[in-house]
Amino acid sequence: MRLCSSESDFDLFKKIYYQCFDSKDRLPLRKLKRDYQMMLYQNDVILVLKQLGSLFHLEYLGVNPDSQGKGMGKKMLSLFPKVTLECREHLIPFYEKMGFHVLGKNKTYYFLYKGISIEEAKDQFHLFLTLNMIAEQLMIIIKQKMLNELIWFILLQTYFIFWFRDVSA
Repeated sequence: MRLCSSESDFDLFKKIYYQCFDSKDRLPLRKLKRDYQMMLYQNDVILVLKQLGSLFHLEYLGVNPDSQGKGMGKKMLSLFPKVTLECREHLIPFYEKMGFHVLGKNKTYYFLYKGISIEEAKDQFHLFLTLNMIAEQLMIIIKQKMLNELIWFILLQTYFIFWFRDVSA
């Protein structure tokens, strides 16, 4: 497994990323490069992770469609003992086979955890729900073009996020 570091790594990553995830489920590559660790395994598997202390949050796990069913995703997940993730309902059986437990759900995604206590998982789930709520409120403000409210909202939420990051580290 290697971190994406060269332009050819990013090109291969992008190819698998676009094959595995619908446009509605994808974050912009610019954001991934800035905020996450992007990894490749044997030019067939991509992982996008964020490290939160000793815990990893898995944003994406994608296997080249030609290589699916060979246990590569399972092998990658076994490298990370403490992991949280969100997934669609149809992926829950796959992750449960890997030792994950379902903690809760927002509108479209289920929150799963492995290798951490239920208390740690609940803290992460609370953050997950809070950040989703923030994103929804931000979209309402942007659609209504309320600039003053947008500025205050961003300032308050930035403060919240940095405060939470300090507490959880």
